[in-house]
Amino acid sequence: MTMKLIVNDIEVNIGIELASNIASYLNDNEGNQAIFHELAQHSSASIRKEIAYKDKISEETTRLLLEDKDMSVINNILRSDPTKKIFNDDDFKRILESSNEEAIENIINNIDDFSSLNDVDECLDKIIALNNDYLTLQIANGYHTPKKILKKLVKHNDPDISREAKSNLE
Repeated sequence: MTMKLIVNDIEVNIGIELASNIASYLNDNEGNQAIFHELAQHSSASIRKEIAYKDKISEETTRLLLEDKDMSVINNILRSDPTKKIFNDDDFKRILESSNEEAIENIINNIDDFSSLNDVDECLDKIIALNNDYLTLQIANGYHTPKKILKKLVKHNDPDISREAKSNLE
């Protein structure tokens, strides 16, 4: 990908460092969706992760970034508003299979916002089935964790998880 800075018909090629800074500082508005989409296809994850943090990207760009192989890009796109509308069961499965703790924690923290997930309880059960006590504790701490899940976690063998689930039920 070639990137240039043009000022009054004078142009210079720019390198990765400036390109990454530009990606970071571009105003997050719908008028920049075309450039966001181009930058989301850059070979450098440092640029893609900056675009993934934007809220005014198109659905096409969001989908592209959700399927990225770099976990820093995934971690950022999971926090963005456009993702909350299109994140679905296939996305959930792919991220769960990645075993990326930070990405799964982002899902837990935003699970109620992902309107395209079919069954939140089932998703939480699948996370618990990973046997990752840290992630299970995040579920037990979750403000919106369903009572059905919390009742199961009260019986968990980890005392912190059990205590937090019990506290969250009260």
